[in-house]
Amino acid sequence: NTHTVEAFDELEVRTEKFMILDFNPTAEFWLTERFRQMGLSLRAHEIVTTYRDNPYLPASQVRSIERRRGIADWWRVYGEGRYGEPTGVAWYNWEVGHVEERGEHILGVDFGQGSSPTAIVAVRREDGERFTAWELAYGNLSLREIADILLLRARVTPDVLIVGDSAQRDEINFLRRDGVPIVPCRKYTLAASFHLLNNVSVRISARSENLLREARSLQWADRGRGLLAAGQPDHAVDAVRYCMHEML
Repeated sequence: NTHTVEAFDELEVRTEKFMILDFNPTAEFWLTERFRQMGLSLRAHEIVTTYRDNPYLPASQVRSIERRRGIADWWRVYGEGRYGEPTGVAWYNWEVGHVEERGEHILGVDFGQGSSPTAIVAVRREDGERFTAWELAYGNLSLREIADILLLRARVTPDVLIVGDSAQRDEINFLRRDGVPIVPCRKYTLAASFHLLNNVSVRISARSENLLREARSLQWADRGRGLLAAGQPDHAVDAVRYCMHEML
């Protein structure tokens, strides 16, 4: 079965002695981050095993496995027990860790529509092609609430650049009339935008739960990478993309 982080949390708080989590590392997922967030790394042990550790495996199965040495992605996971390379993942060149959440260079805003949340993120260039990102707000926010958040940040860092979804000109105009120095972002195709993201290194704050959830879940719906799979929220990631379009 595919277990969610919610199922893990429900089980972990009810466990007195120990838990065993067994999985094939086809790609990194929530588990490593959860250990880091909850401070479990000091009392958690990672054991990497492969077919070589199974003394009861028939010789015929060993031969079958080893015939697949030439299939790099498959062998990496099932032959060597290492995490696989991302397949079909839209954004993969990011990591999670501690981020000093101040001194941002640029803010990105993706406006919510209907029941969709508004996302406001901050991005800072560290050096060269290394960036940090964190979320400032995520939820059903009124334009007045958005303005208050952005004006506060603009006062703290007067030279900060604020970019918003260029498709939402009414919202941008409202905020500008309210004194928010926001400009419409540049728009690229999805393929070009995520290519841009994956060509730089981004560290996401461990406290940015919504941004991390989105970054982990976004998948391409087609091989041509022109469309994201339906049903996956991407509001905070969109806000990061808007920032990167300006900074790069």
